[in-house]
Formats: sequence, C-alpha cells, structure tokens
Amino acid sequence: MSRPHALFVGANAEEYGSDRMLLHTIDAVRDVFEPIVLLPRRGPLADRLRGSGVATIVVDDFALRRTALTPTAVGPLLAHNIGAARRIAQLQRERDFQVVYSNTQTVLVGAFMARALRVPHVWHIHEIFREPALLARPLAQVVASSAGTVVACSSSVKDALVDGAPRVGPRVDVVLNGVELPRDGLPYTPRDDVVRLGCVARIHPRKGQELLVRALALLVRDKPHVGKALEVHCFGAAFPGQEHLSRGLEHLARDLGVGDQVHLHGFVADPACIYPNIDVLVLPSVEPEPFGLVCIEAMGFGRVVIAPAEAGPTEIVDDSYTGVLFEPRDARALASAIERVVGDRKNARRVAAAGRARAVERFGVARYRRDIRDVVLHAAGVAAP
Repeated sequence: MSRPHALFVGANAEEYGSDRMLLHTIDAVRDVFEPIVLLPRRGPLADRLRGSGVATIVVDDFALRRTALTPTAVGPLLAHNIGAARRIAQLQRERDFQVVYSNTQTVLVGAFMARALRVPHVWHIHEIFREPALLARPLAQVVASSAGTVVACSSSVKDALVDGAPRVGPRVDVVLNGVELPRDGLPYTPRDDVVRLGCVARIHPRKGQELLVRALALLVRDKPHVGKALEVHCFGAAFPGQEHLSRGLEHLARDLGVGDQVHLHGFVADPACIYPNIDVLVLPSVEPEPFGLVCIEAMGFGRVVIAPAEAGPTEIVDDSYTGVLFEPRDARALASAIERVVGDRKNARRVAAAGRARAVERFGVARYRRDIRDVVLHAAGVAAP
C-alpha cells in the first residue's frame, strides 16, 4: 500500500543545525509519509536527501535572509517566492501531499501555500528574531496568523515568538533538539603543551568567532602562561558570497598577534572528525542562540562546553556543573571562563562527565524523533502505525 505524501520546505541546503534537524524529522515520519523536499539552493543537504531516496526539488532561493532586506533584493525575493508557490501548487496536483512542514521561520511560502491549499501545516521555528526590530514583530505575527501547529526548538524560542505575538502561545509545542550521540564519551586529556578550543559554527559576525579571537588575545597578553598554550580551531564556512568574513577573521587574528594560534578548517560534516580533535567547545555567539546544537554534540563526546549565559544554551548547560556559562558579548568574561576551564583539569573532567550524562539523558536523537513524530502525525490527523 502506498504511503501518503508530505511536503517539507527547507531554508538551506547545507548541514548546519536546522538542516540536520530536518533530516531527523524526515526520518522520524518516513514510515508513514513519502517525503518530498523543496529547497532554495543546491548543496550537501540536497545530495544527502537524494542519496537516501528522498524526492528533492531545488528552486530559486525563496528564503527570507538579511541580505535580501534591501530595495534591490526585495523584487527578486518576491519573484522567487511566487515561483516556489507555483511549484508547490503543481506538486499538490501531482502528489496530493497530506501535510506541509516548514523548517525555520524564514520560509514563509510553505505556510502561505498550506493555507491556500487547505492542507495541515507544521511550522518549526529555529530562530530568535530580534534584529532588525522592524521585521521581528511582523514575522511573529505572520506565524500567529498562520493555520496549523507551531513547534519551537527551545523554550527561549517560544518566549521570543510569544513576545512578538502573544496569541500564538497556546499553539506552540516545544520540542528540544536532539543529536546522535557516540556510545562512549572521550576523556578530557589535553596535552601539557596545548589546549585546543573548538568553535563549530558558520563563519558570521553573529556567531562570535571574532569575540573568541579577542578573548584569546587577552589571555596571551594578560595571562601568557595560559594564553600561549591555547589554540582556536574553527569548523564552519561563511555563506556563499561572504567568504571575506573568513579572511577578515584571519586578518584580525594576525593583527592581535595570535595568527599562528587560530586555525580555520571550513565546514566539516562529521562530528566524529571534530570533537576528538578538540578539548573544549566554545560557543561565542553574540546574538541569542535559539538552541545550541553543538553544545549537546560536544557534551555527548565528553567535551567541556563554554557558552553564553542567555537563551538556548541556558536550557542545556548548568553553569559549573555540566558546562561553563559566561556573560554574553564580553571578551573578558569569555577569557575568564576559558582560564577557569583550562586551569583546573580535575574539575574540567568532572564537568565533562556531567555534561556527557546530561546529553545522554535529555538530548538523544531517539527522544527527538519520537517527540517530533507525535507532533507531525497529530497535525496531519494520521494515526501512528
């Protein structure tokens, strides 16, 4: 017996946090639905989906991005969304999908077309929109006015959404993200001559790599016995067309005298190729982080996590117990947190072990798939087999 179809609308074609959660969501319901995925770009995510037998369609970029918020870009963005809407309408005629799942708040076309076609809709929100302020509240109102179910990846995301549109609150389900965790953690055993700090994030000003470099420079200057034994390893790439951000980060490191201690590796898809090669995971984001998927990845591998004390990371890390939190956007506070971790290896091992236990207890992928499956099937009005 053939399965009913479900349409998944994605915002990117890479394999960062929300992209990976889309993969897990599709896996969670694939025994019930035949998935069709609409993406705004070609990339590794599209290749991976097609390799697993999922019908994947790429159209011109319809996602709402900050780079599109200019007078010259609004026209093309509107045209691309009209094109995506027409493609969705065509797919509905051909496949008769039973539910539309929009992955991130930046894909408005899925919600619009689900309503137009009278198909159940699930909107999975992975962002905290506060800037630009003129856009944040209208976007929240769009979500509130859309029909169907709303999922937030953390309580912080739900709170931000409700701040912008209070009436949406009763319709928001919080489903915490989850990841595939290794069977065993890794011991915290940095070498005597170097401690490797890892930053796993897209190269972008809001992700805070510059803050991390400045914190490193402060330690080298003020606490050379600590700072000179540190290396920063960044795993992530800039958006296409923004490669200058990576070059700018390298220039900043050289200007601050720490160029030989900062290493940019580009995007690495496999966590098993990252975490065994670092000692501490630093999330230096300078804007509120909706969740912090890399935190639970690192914790699962037995790595100490240092993260800002706001939004998503505070739902993952208990300060000084399962990780270390620092005052957001403060290079000195970050430097102090790094010094605390690397200066007390016995305590760091204890924190790493507690973090590993927390990740296994609360953030495994099986729990995520079970929770998101329940939400999607309920929204679609389909009974679990």
